[in-house]
Parts: sequence; C-alpha cells; structure tokens
Amino acid sequence: MTATIFQEYTPILIKNPLFFNIPISALDNLLSCLSTGISMFQKGDTIFESQKKIEKIGIVLEGNIQIVQDDFYGNRSLMELLEPGDLFGESFAFSLMPFATIRVLSVTQTIILFLDPKKIETPCDNYCDLHQNLIHNMLQIVSMKNVLLVEKIEVLSRRSLRDKILAYLSILASKNKSNHILLPFDRQGFADFLCVDRSALSAELSKLQKEGKLQYKKNDFHLILPETSW
Repeated sequence: MTATIFQEYTPILIKNPLFFNIPISALDNLLSCLSTGISMFQKGDTIFESQKKIEKIGIVLEGNIQIVQDDFYGNRSLMELLEPGDLFGESFAFSLMPFATIRVLSVTQTIILFLDPKKIETPCDNYCDLHQNLIHNMLQIVSMKNVLLVEKIEVLSRRSLRDKILAYLSILASKNKSNHILLPFDRQGFADFLCVDRSALSAELSKLQKEGKLQYKKNDFHLILPETSW
C-alpha cells in the first residue's frame, strides 16, 4: 500500500477518533503498519457476514454502509448507518466471540480501508508512542458505542411505538441542544432502527404531527415543545 493512496484520504482519516492526537506527518507510515488493504464494494454487497468471525476493522473512505441484525425469522433491525470516516467491526474484532451476530452491508458503491486489530493492540518498535494513543483512542470509541447501545435499548424498551419515536427524537434533540433534528436515515431506515413496520411508523408519525407533537418532512424533524402555563 503506497503512501499516495493514504494521502488521498487523509482529510477523511484525520477526522476519525482513532487517529486523535496522531500527527498527520506520521499517519502514512502508521497506516502502512496497520493496514491490510483497501477494498471496493458495490451497492448491496456484504462486507462482513453474520455467523462468521470478524478479524478486521474497517474505516469507510467512500460511500455508505449499514450494520444490521437479523433474527431467526428474517426480520431486520438497523443498528447503525455509517458514512465516510466512520469505523466499524472493532467490538467483534477484539472480542472472544467465535462469530459475529451482525451483517455489514454496502448501501452505495463503497471503499473501505481495513486495519489489523492485532497490530493496534500490540505496540511495534517504531511507533510505540503512537500505538499508545491508538489504544487509548480505541477504548474511547468502544466506550462511546456502548453508550449509544444503552440509548437504543432505552428507546426500544418503551412500550408503544409513539413512545419509541418521541424517546429517540428527544435523545437527538438533547444531543443537538435543539428541537430541530435531521435523522441520519430514511423512513425505512428509521423503521428498521425502531424494529417496527414502515407503514405503522408512517401512520404514527402522521398522528403525532396532527396532534401538534412534531412536524416533519422526509428526515427533517421539528419537535414541538409543550407550552408552559404559569
């Protein structure tokens, strides 16, 4: 893998939390040590398969991917939608699980950089300080994804579809410090994330809008705050 290829994607890579506090001047050599290659996938391709061991960590360089989970009956739940610069596969790559319980799918034509997890966790002679940063950054990433998982459990634990919708939108509004929300996925993706039928989701959103709870157009949402009486 030549440094020229890595340099092409440097603006994307330096935004990834894995490379926080890594000097740009050292990034090419570090990636040459960690990388197992760059691969292209077409729309609909499977990047990681369920029930197989994940032995690499991926970073999206171009395109979009989905992380999904299928139950015994074939029902799909959308776990995450990733864009250029996002990292995936680290939880399974570092775990002792013999196989993954998720699938990673290419939503568009996608280019992925794959990293060797063993080289991340084992410092080499040349880049000891940088590897310490990598290990620290990876712990931060795994911790943050655990927080996101807890948030999703909080949403899915709500009894009604209405409560699930409002709980998720409330979490996003709190993070953005604004009642204006841009969902990271389309209507089908939203339904898959909530593990509900798309038509049921659309019907409930329509009811919430008529009741004045929210306004929306496609994936652009606006939560309407209740009036406070004094």
